[in-house]
Amino acid sequence: LWVSPAPGEWAFCLGIVPDSLLGMQVQPGPLVNPQRHLSLVDARLAPIRAWSNHSDIVEFDTWALRNENELELRMQKDTFSTQETLQAQSYVGLATTHALHMVQTVSECLASNQEPRIFSVLVPRLSQSMIKTAMWFNKQGTMFPRSRSLRAICLAHGDIVRLQLVLAPFMNSAQSMADAEIHSAASLTQLQCACRSVNAEQTKLGDLIVSGVEQASEPFFGMKGASDWASAGKSDGPDIYMQKVVSDLLSPAFETINAGPLESTLVHSRVVTVTLEALLKHLLNIKARISSQGAQRLQQDIAYVKNWLATSPLVPQERRSELRDLAIFIRTESVLQILLPPKLQPDQLSKSPLPDAQQWAARRSRTKRGLFC
Repeated sequence: LWVSPAPGEWAFCLGIVPDSLLGMQVQPGPLVNPQRHLSLVDARLAPIRAWSNHSDIVEFDTWALRNENELELRMQKDTFSTQETLQAQSYVGLATTHALHMVQTVSECLASNQEPRIFSVLVPRLSQSMIKTAMWFNKQGTMFPRSRSLRAICLAHGDIVRLQLVLAPFMNSAQSMADAEIHSAASLTQLQCACRSVNAEQTKLGDLIVSGVEQASEPFFGMKGASDWASAGKSDGPDIYMQKVVSDLLSPAFETINAGPLESTLVHSRVVTVTLEALLKHLLNIKARISSQGAQRLQQDIAYVKNWLATSPLVPQERRSELRDLAIFIRTESVLQILLPPKLQPDQLSKSPLPDAQQWAARRSRTKRGLFC
């Protein structure tokens, strides 16, 4: 765990972010003065002992500055362009790896020494680094789709969720450490600002994934024209367009999102919802004339998605119940209740929970139309 110091410099020891936190071992990075350490505890370095003199405060500031510079270097190299096969909860980018290491190190320092001057040095430095990290994540979003793919945005989203998971408990512990002195209060305010910035960028990246999936779904739905839904043909399975949606859009999206922590897979529900909403919107926009057989084919297509969510290994077991009960499936069922019957009951539209029930009634295509057809 030791590396040779440069002439006149402190030797630095290597720290490891816990496997339980990241789902993988993180590349070690430099900590502070190893002469202050005792031994390894739980496969990690023992907490740093107390510092009190001026030279130690300077050393803390020097360490923070070096790590801030290293973080910026990793940001320049990190493009989320890995071509490796992604395993569940296995991916951590270069920049996030170092950011996580910095939070973990500062957390251990403050846990072992709550001297106010140390707090006032490390926390503002860390906060500044986290704000820069949030700005860097923002830049990744602005580069989509010009030079960042949807895959890259999904990986970035997983990374920033990892960072949130570490910052939240650190924020709580820092809150308890802060005393009434003005420098501690100011430092805590900076940290709160950094956490808000990271949270805001996580929300933006999640929204970007959803909008990206919605745009990517349009060519698949365009494979069927308005007249295709009026045909009387029957099918024993899902239409080719829906098979392509699942294989070429939902499957790779889920696989990439799964590479982040389990908490990042909450976006799965939004991905499924926006995909099926895009299908319904497409049918209304092209003014499809949907026959009874066409409605049955639509029913099979939606059932295909539900079955995929229930059986695919790409869908986390912890999310299946939630995905099965999505509100979008209630909406599609209500749409089918209007499209499937040979004739509509006089009060069926008024009882429908759909705000656009009349629009769906207008999409019904029947050979012989009656008063309520």
